[in-house]
Amino acid sequence: MTAPARLLQLSRFRELATNVGQYAIAPLLLAELEPALLVGFGAVAAAGLFAFAYNFRFEARRGNVLKIKGHAPLELTQTDRKVIQLFLWAGLLGALGGVALLWSLWGVGWGGAMIGCYLFIGFAYSSPRLFLKGVAGAECAANGLAHALPFLAGYLQLRDLDLFSACYAASSFLFLAAFYLLHCLEDREDDRESGIKNLCHYLGARGTRRTAMALIALSALPFAVAAWEHPVLAPFLAFFPLAFFQALRLDQTGDLTRVARIRSYGRVLGAVMFAFIVAHGLWQLGMISTG
Repeated sequence: MTAPARLLQLSRFRELATNVGQYAIAPLLLAELEPALLVGFGAVAAAGLFAFAYNFRFEARRGNVLKIKGHAPLELTQTDRKVIQLFLWAGLLGALGGVALLWSLWGVGWGGAMIGCYLFIGFAYSSPRLFLKGVAGAECAANGLAHALPFLAGYLQLRDLDLFSACYAASSFLFLAAFYLLHCLEDREDDRESGIKNLCHYLGARGTRRTAMALIALSALPFAVAAWEHPVLAPFLAFFPLAFFQALRLDQTGDLTRVARIRSYGRVLGAVMFAFIVAHGLWQLGMISTG
């Protein structure tokens, strides 16, 4: 593996890009750009880098192997550990500095507060003292918030909370909480060996599958309202029945590869949706000519 590829893997770039992309959706949909957004974007990216590096450090303390979905188990070297530590401190300082700059130059706002909450959730999830990952229900909420908060951070820097932003954030929260439950089924044995008693542990396999299905169905409702407010999102309502069908087949067959399919669908459709929103935003801003 080349050094750049190793750095991308250690930074959890795919997950990081997903969270940071949520921040960028708001100004692109609203077709509004201002300097504060660039600072906020950097702060969200730094907060995500910290959160994933902190989680990596926690996982590394349980052994010398990190498991990343979609990759072979990652054997850590001393250099890897130093890079993770560098990411952790760079992310923490970058996020705190970005929020401080936002508040000093543009005044205290809810956007900066959302970035601060995102940073705290990333810390609390893996912190030995708080350890939300091991608190039944809190681990699902933390993963849902990790996607809803970056979006709200971008939106609330531009507008007040309204029907669209509340519904889009609620849909992101509910769906990612549901997906985390399914992800926990994949990690059930590892979590049991580590003594982690999360919601999956208490619900059991069947209860976890059924709860996830209910949350996926529920997450489609606020997304439909958000798509009504911004029709550019309407084509992507198709993702929810696709995800629900895979969860249903998982419930019927117990085939955990269905979780990987939902993950793949989400990555592909998420990338397409983001590209679509980027094109739409640039067109709205007059940066793409139709003539």
